[in-house]
Amino acid sequence: MATGAQPTDEGPSAPLPTSDFVNSHFFDEYFAPPSFNHDVSPKAVPEITTAQRREDLFDHVMNKISSAGTSTTIERLKQDLLKTFFDQITACKYGVEDEERTILHWIAHKIKFERIRESDPKFKAAGLLAEIATSMDPKMLSLRDTEKKSTPIHMLISCAKSSETGIGEIILAMCRAAEKDSPEGKKYASEAISMQNKDNENCLHMAIKKELSITKDLITLASAQAVVAVCSIDGNTPLHDAVGPNRFAYRKQVCGANPRPCEKCQAIQAQMDRSKGRVMKDIVALIVKNPKALRSKNKEDLSPYLLHKQSREPVRPAAPTNKSSLTLMDKDDSIRGLGDTGKQKCKTVPSNDLDEEIERYLVESAFDLGGFEEACDCFFGDKTHLKGKDSVFRPERPLSGLDSDNMYPFFNCGTTLAQVDLSIDPTDSKGSAASNDTIQVEDARIALSRIFEMLKKKNVKRILKLKVRDNTKTPCSDDFIENCLRPFDIRYLDWNKPDLCADVVIRSTPRVTGLWLYATGNNAVLRSWAGSNGLSNLLQLRSVHVQSKVGLESYSNHLAAVGAFKRDLRASIEVVRKLKIMAMGQMQHQTIMGQYKSYSDNARQHLQEVQSPLEPSQDKQLWQARLEWAEAAMAKGEAIGTKLTAGVTMLLQRKEANLQDIINRLGLQQQPQDQKKAPTDEIDISELQQWGIQSLGVLESTTNFVALRFRAESKIDQPVTGSGHKLTKKSSDKYDDSSCKPHQWVESLERFVSDHVQRSDRGARVKVGLIDDGVDVHLGDLKDKVKAGWPTEKPTSSRVPFYQSAEGHGTTMARLIATACPHVDLYVAKLESLNRVILRDEPGKLIDNANRKDWISTADEAASAIKWAREQKVDIISMSWSFIATTQNQAHLERLTQELQSAANEHIILYCAAADQGMYGSRKSLYPANAGANIKVVGSATETGHSSSFVNQGLVDYLFPGEEIKGIGNRKGSSAATALAAGFAALVIWCHEVHFKSNPEKRAWIKKAERMDSLFQGMQNLATKPDAPQSGWVDASLVLDEGDIKQVIDFVDREVKRGVSSK
Repeated sequence: MATGAQPTDEGPSAPLPTSDFVNSHFFDEYFAPPSFNHDVSPKAVPEITTAQRREDLFDHVMNKISSAGTSTTIERLKQDLLKTFFDQITACKYGVEDEERTILHWIAHKIKFERIRESDPKFKAAGLLAEIATSMDPKMLSLRDTEKKSTPIHMLISCAKSSETGIGEIILAMCRAAEKDSPEGKKYASEAISMQNKDNENCLHMAIKKELSITKDLITLASAQAVVAVCSIDGNTPLHDAVGPNRFAYRKQVCGANPRPCEKCQAIQAQMDRSKGRVMKDIVALIVKNPKALRSKNKEDLSPYLLHKQSREPVRPAAPTNKSSLTLMDKDDSIRGLGDTGKQKCKTVPSNDLDEEIERYLVESAFDLGGFEEACDCFFGDKTHLKGKDSVFRPERPLSGLDSDNMYPFFNCGTTLAQVDLSIDPTDSKGSAASNDTIQVEDARIALSRIFEMLKKKNVKRILKLKVRDNTKTPCSDDFIENCLRPFDIRYLDWNKPDLCADVVIRSTPRVTGLWLYATGNNAVLRSWAGSNGLSNLLQLRSVHVQSKVGLESYSNHLAAVGAFKRDLRASIEVVRKLKIMAMGQMQHQTIMGQYKSYSDNARQHLQEVQSPLEPSQDKQLWQARLEWAEAAMAKGEAIGTKLTAGVTMLLQRKEANLQDIINRLGLQQQPQDQKKAPTDEIDISELQQWGIQSLGVLESTTNFVALRFRAESKIDQPVTGSGHKLTKKSSDKYDDSSCKPHQWVESLERFVSDHVQRSDRGARVKVGLIDDGVDVHLGDLKDKVKAGWPTEKPTSSRVPFYQSAEGHGTTMARLIATACPHVDLYVAKLESLNRVILRDEPGKLIDNANRKDWISTADEAASAIKWAREQKVDIISMSWSFIATTQNQAHLERLTQELQSAANEHIILYCAAADQGMYGSRKSLYPANAGANIKVVGSATETGHSSSFVNQGLVDYLFPGEEIKGIGNRKGSSAATALAAGFAALVIWCHEVHFKSNPEKRAWIKKAERMDSLFQGMQNLATKPDAPQSGWVDASLVLDEGDIKQVIDFVDREVKRGVSSK
């Protein structure tokens, strides 16, 4: 923040401007020529080419400058040049050979290819000629050449060396000349800076890459669109380039002198710090110009923040090889000539200071864009969810004692999560829960703390939005909540503990930007939230949402109390934030005054040393000029300091008055006196200017961000809502299956698993893709079995993730698969639209009234799920569902068919469920059953092996148990049969994996779909009389009752070979 005079780039380590300095850096003081009358015409010029005319003109300008006396000022010189060469410049402004290549292009070309540097007299001539030509015809600035589509400013920047100042001075002089002498000059300058060349780079891209000192000036002149312009090479915006890997590398100077660094090290460090400040000012200017740049993504789907994070490397000792920083130090003669360190070991070392400051600024700016979704755009790529990176964590509701920190091994996240949505509210559970049971309450809290511990172990540092549904009857303690929140940087907090203490929020989430509070109608709580020790101390709080119940007070009184709370909080926030800004201004002012004093003391010390007649008098004059400059700056600074102190005093008085006003209004029922107009979201800080605060630019580049927007919203007597996503009660848990008869097939399977599989620790695993409505991974018998899931939710998603089952169906299927093959790795793909259109578990019922969009989305979603399962290299895919083909979803069905065919080509075994609609099902074209012969349709059978009454046996390939199965509730039917088919096939594969551990070919032999089909067909033949039609019944007891794994292998080998030979 500019709080008064500050050290310029020439101080404190460089001399103050002198007459010689002005002559060599003439653009510092004179940027634009005045208007003139052009009465004098140059001598006639013979007909020559435009290039020759320009060369002659340049030579004449050089001669004119060299003949000018030393007493001639730059302004007078420009007047003479314009008057003398007006007609010549007019004659060669535009080229005959290339109409778009102006004299400004030609000057830039000459500087570049003749390698004219600042010390060359030609450089001064080129700069003056460019400035004068621009003042004559500003439109030339915005014209592009035909070859590279570059404006003159593009070409000039391409001439500049890194961190060079001379080219920048020419560019600024041209822009200011255009603006001064033409009503449309500013528009031409803005267009020239904003236009993109053939690589779609504008001048901001180029200036940032060259680290030009005029970058901030160009940003000011450019259009807002220029800040989000995308380069065709890498897709970067100027902000990407400013924060990316190729920007200025900040280093620190380490001096061997003690206790005070030597003069040379001080000078080098001061220059590095000025460069660091320039980089930050450029970044701030870009974001202020167009905050949308924070949300832009490059070709690698990286926002500026993500690119910066990716480009950061750990600081490690290294030789000072950074091109930019070394160039800056080596070129400055004022530094080279200072001090002599002798044998002292002085060196530059890498530093993360600039990286950390840039990251803090990008992070804090993201939350000033408007809301949660806008912030998500900054922290996550548009395709993050497609890369398998989790950004949303929403586990089973409510959490229970079964939850542990190793229950979600598949959860793959970075250091930032978009949403964490948790619940320990017993009303979220299925059925009736004993909400006041002490053991259940304690178990839920333990589970909650384990979840936060798990996130810590996964290195989560920041949670954009945290929502916790507490047990409102016995909520968590303040200490418990603080311990959960403190390790994370949380920006949107919604923990529904009634009357949550403001101190808890302040201590645990000091940077919170959005806060949800739940009031019980106690006016004292509202007062504490609005008071001087309450929410006003959250400097980055931008919104408060209060959900309140009417307590002992009447509705009208409570309504008034809530209204007063919002007004009081707003007033408190305004005063506290203005005080903070003033305090920051005072701190910066003290730092600047300290620099001035150090500069002054340094100059006095040198003046005392320069007493010998051997010392040149020029040194004495230089140090005397420095001393006078520092003393003048200190005098101005003291005046600013007085204003700052007065402003702080006035704001403190206002803060006290606001507090007293709250106290005087008994019960918060009396309305405040000043109600002329409703407050806006913006906090007006214009009054701070009278106290010395001129700009927030520098302040905002610090860690002490102060939000300048705030709003408070309230709802009264509204019921507390859930997490924002629908949770369906799982009716299967209410089903009483105690009357189920013993099932021979199932008992045979369980016996074999118990004797030969369950206790095995030989490490073999079978990969099964389960496409259903999700799986409740928190259940103990599924622990560690789910290895991955799909889809990965978008950062702003409110959907229930794959590790929660929408209706419990997928969980039951997972359990059946795991029952048949305990050593299974489940890859769960969740179909969001499954429960709206899928035909399953409703024997005899046709679904004809599904929304057409749902039919389409289901087919497309199923195709994507198959593709994902293929990418996971699963051995089996189990699909316990089917849906109807329609004309609306035909295109997506073709895609589904293609994906299933690709899976079959990759030797993935595919099972799907029959529709369980009896003979009525034959009227419909069902998928995935009709997607090809490679998809095997499984139907439900009774305990005796006969097809269930609701199954059309003519439409199925196999019959597996689907009725009278304990532990699956009312999930009977072909869904269960399909899961058992997949589980049994997995068991057969597992037996081969174990038995042929050292023989890969033998292990892979049974994984072919045609061989598994031969096995199942052979088992059907054994279950029927010779020459009788196959029953479809796959009797597992025939193979499992054989004995151990070796005997199972022999049986499989025999039946498969028999089936192959019979075909």
